[in-house]
Amino acid sequence: MKSENLQKKTEVKKDNAEEYFMKGLKHERSNQYADAAEAYKRALKIKPDYMDAYVNLGAVYYKIGKYSDAIDAYKHAVKIKPDFQAIYNKLGTIYIVTGRYSAALDTLEQAIGIDSRNPDTHFNLGIAYYLNGD
Repeated sequence: MKSENLQKKTEVKKDNAEEYFMKGLKHERSNQYADAAEAYKRALKIKPDYMDAYVNLGAVYYKIGKYSDAIDAYKHAVKIKPDFQAIYNKLGTIYIVTGRYSAALDTLEQAIGIDSRNPDTHFNLGIAYYLNGD
């Protein structure tokens, strides 16, 4: 009986994380970025390993110019799924925007190691090399 109640509570928590994630998407589509960020953070409090919430939170922070917060969100996403090439590309782009070209090069090289055929990553890597003086 107790394990059944615990299972139901876990399911409710998971659903709540999904619900907050969906609210975040809705707010993001309406350009309500502060509300979107709060919804994604609430989802992450319920489900700390929710990679998609970290990715979307990073995107929201990027859109409002909170680059260090975006970097932190993307780094959390990378810890959860280290072979997801798109996160490295996003992270590398923020490093370029913030003038951290060496970090951008390292990050984008990691992305190339995961998927060497991604044209966006090659483009960003070229920009990072150029801005770094290479």
